[in-house]
Amino acid sequence: MANVAFETHAAHATELGMPGETGLFESLFDLSFRESVGKRYVKLLYALHLFLGLVAAIVLAVNGFQSSPAQGLLALVIAIPALFLWALYVRVALEVLVAVFGITENLRRAIDDSGRH
Repeated sequence: MANVAFETHAAHATELGMPGETGLFESLFDLSFRESVGKRYVKLLYALHLFLGLVAAIVLAVNGFQSSPAQGLLALVIAIPALFLWALYVRVALEVLVAVFGITENLRRAIDDSGRH
């Protein structure tokens, strides 16, 4: 039953002219920019940026402790709120990008629909 529903949905999407799912490399080299790469990989981008922020905070704290315990504690006190602010900044920036991608897709669909009628 689920396969029938999926096939029906896929057939309906094809009828409407919706592009099918393409791979990362196909999307990267799509010169017409019909496929949005950013919206599909936003979770990966967010995780990657959080990881890079964590690595930067750890490097800052380790370098501080190598100089002296006082500088290490100061670096740790600075690194924790900085990591939080980094996560907040990255999250908001990616949400804005996802919203822009959504607006672009909706406008493209509206233009395509208006051209058909």
